[in-house]
Amino acid sequence: MAVKLIVAPEVEQDVAEAHAWYEGRRIGLGEEFLSCVDACIEAIRRTPEMYGMVKLSPWVGASLSVCDLL
Repeated sequence: MAVKLIVAPEVEQDVAEAHAWYEGRRIGLGEEFLSCVDACIEAIRRTPEMYGMVKLSPWVGASLSVCDLL
């Protein structure tokens, strides 16, 4: 069952900074990173029961690596 996933503004900022960092290393690498982030978010939306709920911090309890979906 798909659910609404709330992404904290701090997470959005972190992702934007990571995108810029990866793009600085190699053109297109930042886009690959964003694709991985999108895939992870979609996986969480499809099967939220596989992931813990985060309440205190945007990153606490995160257990999924973007590489897990590659």
